[in-house]
Order: sequence, then C-alpha cells, then structure tokens
Amino acid sequence: MTWRLSTLDKKSITEIQTWTIGKLTATYELGWRWGYWEYETKPDISKHNPNGQTDVYDFGEVGDQEQDDGCWAEWNWPEDMDSDEIERLEDIFNEEGAEGLENKGWSNDDTEYFVTGPLKVEYVIGNYSKKPVVVQVVPFTTETVEVLRNFCGAALGEVTETEAHIRTLEDGSAHQVEHIATLGDYIIKGIKGEFYPCKPDIFLASYDTTWRKYEQQ
Repeated sequence: MTWRLSTLDKKSITEIQTWTIGKLTATYELGWRWGYWEYETKPDISKHNPNGQTDVYDFGEVGDQEQDDGCWAEWNWPEDMDSDEIERLEDIFNEEGAEGLENKGWSNDDTEYFVTGPLKVEYVIGNYSKKPVVVQVVPFTTETVEVLRNFCGAALGEVTETEAHIRTLEDGSAHQVEHIATLGDYIIKGIKGEFYPCKPDIFLASYDTTWRKYEQQ
C-alpha cells in the first residue's frame, strides 16, 4: 500500500542538506512551494503542529518523493571560513551542482525535509497489469467430446448434443458447482487445475494462442 503526504500551503517545505569535508560542516537550505512524500503505512499527522516544523521522516520511512518550484536557497558556512573560498565553492555549486562540490572533496552526508502548515494524507490507488498466464483450452464442438473427456476427466459431467456440464472449483470444494457450456464455448483449464467455459467472443478478445502442443497433466 502507498500513502501520500503532501503540503497544502505554498512555501511550506524546507530542505536542509548537510555538507562536510574533514572537520568542516556547511548546510544548504532550500525552500519549495509544493511537495509530497510516500509511505507504506499511513502517516499519523495528529501530532503535527501547523505553526511549527515537522521532519517528514518523523511520520515513517519515506519511499518516493517529489518537490516542486523552488523559491529560495541559502548557504550557511563555518564562521571562520575564508570568504574567497566560500565564493569559489558557491560558484562551483551554481555551475556544476552537487557533483562539483563532491569533486572538490565535499560530501552530502544528510538531507532533511521539514514541513509547516496543514497537511493532507491520501491513499494512492495503484495501477496493476495482470501477470501473463498460459492456460490450456479445448473448444466444445460435436467433434471434440472425446477430447474433452480426456482433457477434463472427472470435471466433465453430462454431455448432450448441445450442452456440456463442467464441474468447477468455484465454491472452494472440488467438483461441486456446475457450469453449462454450449456448443462453440471454449473449455479452459485454469492455473489451479479448475475447468470453466468461456464464450467465444470473450475468449477471442482475451487470449492469444501460444501455439504450444497440449500435454495431459
């Protein structure tokens, strides 16, 4: 499951990066207008004070996240650091980004995000694609009755000139529920060994042949 925490007020996100080299520590503060963070468990925002700042990691382990529309940025360097060196490093950062500082031996040891104002928590409805499953199929025709007997075994019940009774596992008990197939229906063996009929138009719209020869299990 995925829960999304997002801010509702503009300019309500502060990102603080901590950079170090040797015994020196600098912080880079960025402001964002909008953003969100995603969690596997629903974040409890009941203790969040809208008038104060809350670390988003206090709500739980963060998965995906995104911040949009930066609105301020400020470096905080050690007080005794040479001003020319500060200017040089900031120029490198502005031109080359984080990689430029890393090439000079600086390391981004930590990044924190703080939120203020009201927050919104919502469940993220996921999109899933069905796994490809290979099923075995025999069409019900006047010529395939004996094939069906071999294919379905005890799952095939009474067969007439126009109908075939298929015992299924639908209720969770073996061979106790019957579906009635009519001529032209496809009889499918499912992934749990169950058998069920499918109308031709639905079958042809849902399945493609793998051209694999059927082998009786």
